[in-house]
Amino acid sequence: MAFYFSNLILQTAIFKSDPIELLHADQKGEKEPKAKWFLALVGLVSLVWGYWIALTIKSPVSAITNFFIAVLLVIIGTYLIFTAGSIVVLKLLRKNENYYYNVKHFIPVSGMIYRMKQNAVGLASICILSTMVLVTVSTTAGLFFGLNDQVQQMFPRDVMVTSAEPLTKLKQVAKTYAAEEDVKLSDMQYSRASQPLLVTKDANNFKVSDRMYYSVSDVDKSANVVLISLSEYNTLTKDNLSLNKTDDIFMYTTARSYPEKTMVLNGHKYQIKQQVNKLKDTGLLNVSPVDSYIVVMKDQQQIDSLLKEWFDTKKGEAYLAPAYALNFNVDLKDQAKRKAFIRGLSKEFAKTSDKQWYSFQDKDSYRESVKRFDGGFFFLGIILGTAFLLATTLIIYYKQVSEGMDDRERFVILQKVGMDEAEVKRVIHSQIMMVFIFPLAFAMLHVAFAFPLIKKMLVLFGITNWQLFLVVTLAVALIFSILYYIVYQLTARVYYRLVER
Repeated sequence: MAFYFSNLILQTAIFKSDPIELLHADQKGEKEPKAKWFLALVGLVSLVWGYWIALTIKSPVSAITNFFIAVLLVIIGTYLIFTAGSIVVLKLLRKNENYYYNVKHFIPVSGMIYRMKQNAVGLASICILSTMVLVTVSTTAGLFFGLNDQVQQMFPRDVMVTSAEPLTKLKQVAKTYAAEEDVKLSDMQYSRASQPLLVTKDANNFKVSDRMYYSVSDVDKSANVVLISLSEYNTLTKDNLSLNKTDDIFMYTTARSYPEKTMVLNGHKYQIKQQVNKLKDTGLLNVSPVDSYIVVMKDQQQIDSLLKEWFDTKKGEAYLAPAYALNFNVDLKDQAKRKAFIRGLSKEFAKTSDKQWYSFQDKDSYRESVKRFDGGFFFLGIILGTAFLLATTLIIYYKQVSEGMDDRERFVILQKVGMDEAEVKRVIHSQIMMVFIFPLAFAMLHVAFAFPLIKKMLVLFGITNWQLFLVVTLAVALIFSILYYIVYQLTARVYYRLVER
């Protein structure tokens, strides 16, 4: 039945067609496309919406969840702007008499108005593929070249041991074993603090949260808080600060700024006597996708009583146990010897610790694992970037060939009516540049707005040095622009040969 109706429709179309008109269809002028203002507006709104999501993301976790939404909106906006918005822009340029009635602009603009309906999808595809090259390669390159910062963020010292029980015994084992092996341990730090407490924050109000009932939507207003006594702080930093009142505190934060003078912890208001910076490399805070705060209180008894008040159920018993940390450097320049010493030290800890639970980690092992992970991602990024670049090159090449075949007769006519070869070449160059500069410019614009979003996503991998990522992104953009220009020049020669008289 479906075949019958389709055959009937085809016969009707053939019956209504004029054979002479069909024979000369290739010589018939193409109708001027209409300016689709509504689609252009939808494309602009979609693009701005995607940009707005990228710029307003607050936390790395929300960046992951909203990344694909922003990408989809930008892709839709790009295609609509190129298909509908480009015609609107070209018609506006045509209304500008000073610009349009110029020999350099008259022919390219008038020709592109009629052909943009066919070219728009190809140009939008070039723009999207170029954006994918830039984002993929710059992100994976940022991970690879930010390896040292990533490792240093996680391990301020060579060895890190943590436990919920005192580590004084293991501390002595480390010193004894180092003396036996004639190895010097430096910058040793031993600390006691609270477990990292997950809180929700609103300005200066911090309220302890239950991890069991914490949702992804709460991440933007979350933070980690670690409590430490004043005596532990002075021991760690070798300072001699004092707190006279129980409601006075010192504070260190990884947030960009904390302008408030007070801090409300689960209903208890504290006066911030001073914001301190010496706790940055103590290892009390691991790399976290949310802002973290270290609060220095008057004594350990105050911390214990607060924790018992905040976690008075069985679900909160884990937070009552303190977090002990032992960190130190191993002064061995030879990497193989340092690795051998750390392996031996780990075995000595295992013999001595009895049934005590502890976590033993070292910087060298972490560096190797991160190097394999980041190197694999970088290699994958290069492969994908190359594939996208090849696809972009093929689209540009076939676009130049198809346009050259379409434009050949037009430029032959222009030369017959008196336009010299040099003028034809200038017009051709202007037309090609107008067509192929748009995808690259839009791709750069997409990457610029995606930068804050990608920057936050990289925090999940321990990359907090956004200046390094900016340099890598600019370098990738420059290299891609050079390659894009080379591809343009090579494919433009094909166009010139096709349209030459």
